Amino acid sequence: MARLCDLVEVAENNMECVVLKVKEGVQTELVGLGCFDGDETVFRLTKGGGHTCTVFRGGKRPISWEWGNSGRTLVCDSLYQCGSMVKSCISDDFGIYMGSDAAKRMATLHVRSLEDTPGCPLPGRYLKNTCS
Repeated sequence: MARLCDLVEVAENNMECVVLKVKEGVQTELVGLGCFDGDETVFRLTKGGGHTCTVFRGGKRPISWEWGNSGRTLVCDSLYQCGSMVKSCISDDFGIYMGSDAAKRMATLHVRSLEDTPGCPLPGRYLKNTCS
């Protein structure tokens, strides 16, 4: 079974957000993850103490919601799961720091693929105690 990190590529990683672009021809695998419709083209997640997740869907109006320090947007379970999966993909699989510490954000700005996380026991896997 494919994971989200296998179906997307990092299109942008800056101090404010991470943008994941869905690869071509992976719509069925995306649906198979359980919370996606298959028409998603881009995911954007903001960094910091609060997160805003935005899903862009092939010409349709984007969907955004937030959680964290700034509050929460009431969303259905599948959108909540979608946001959790996007955040996990970015932080756990790609190893990109998503929190409030500017120095830690800067330290992972170079990450563009699963192989860009040096010092982790498993390439591209962020482990809080072993990766900086």
